[in-house]
Amino acid sequence: MKLRNLSSHVAALLFLNAALASPAAAQVLGSDGTPDPGFPGFYAWYTASDGCNGAGQPADGTSITLWTDKTGQGRDLVRTSTDVNRQAVFVTDGIAGKPSALYDGDDYIWAENASEFGPTTAEKTIFVVSQSNEMPGGQSRYLFDSSSNSGRNALFFGSSTGDDLWAIYPGGANWFNGTMGTLDPEFHTAVFDTNSQDHYINGALSASGTDPSATLNGFVMGARVNVANGWNGLIAECLVYEGVLSAADIASIEGYLAATYLAPAGTTPATEVDARTAPATAASLLDRGRRASLSTRSSSPGAGSSADSPVSTSRPTTPSTAAPAPPSVTGSAAQEEE
Repeated sequence: MKLRNLSSHVAALLFLNAALASPAAAQVLGSDGTPDPGFPGFYAWYTASDGCNGAGQPADGTSITLWTDKTGQGRDLVRTSTDVNRQAVFVTDGIAGKPSALYDGDDYIWAENASEFGPTTAEKTIFVVSQSNEMPGGQSRYLFDSSSNSGRNALFFGSSTGDDLWAIYPGGANWFNGTMGTLDPEFHTAVFDTNSQDHYINGALSASGTDPSATLNGFVMGARVNVANGWNGLIAECLVYEGVLSAADIASIEGYLAATYLAPAGTTPATEVDARTAPATAASLLDRGRRASLSTRSSSPGAGSSADSPVSTSRPTTPSTAAPAPPSVTGSAAQEEE
């Protein structure tokens, strides 16, 4: 009996030691409530709070020529036009009073496919915090796109027909229209699964697609693959994950973004924000007229205008194929801007 009890105690101790030695399951947020760079599949992270033109923050009004990847994996956005009028500007008091990149409609920054950003898997989850300075009407305004036509995923606002709708593009023949855009701060969640896509705005479903998803071959922030159709407004943060995150992990990242950019400062910790209800406070957080006055450079190009030629010879190329036909699931005549 004593031997049997001793064996039981030894077994219990061995089990406890094994449990203590096993690494804890990775969490998408760290103990401080911010994204954990070590989370599996965390592919790239761009935040204006730390990374424009290197670590830390540049002076207010500085042109952004480098946006470093905060995960530490080196997927930095390093390519811009040599024309200062086509470079986004760093502002310290942007979305919700937080540092942001200000785009005026023809700015862009990007990384090439193979050596800088690299192709992702087809399955991915992308988060972007933005605010538009305009309802684009007859022109598409791109939050992000690939830098190569060999594999594209994109999220854009507006179309050539004048519809002020958001749309998600998985890289094939169709894209999928969603809800009407606003001039308020928004955080976007774009989920690209193998054969389906979902786009959420402030945690609410905007659009769903049913096409195969392409890989993301390179990355353009604030413009289309051909560096036209640039974003007109602010971009504060972008997170790219390989794979489709779980619903719980998506909610955690959305909660972090809502607490950072939609909730009044100091009112609710990031880990306690309900990302589905926080957007109700967004409208009071930003004086759009004051933000718009920061843009004193050349006006944005008209609908259908082409991109100027950047110095780099490996710039994203203009697609040679016609714009994809509108998806039948939306019943819209919207066309992607060429």
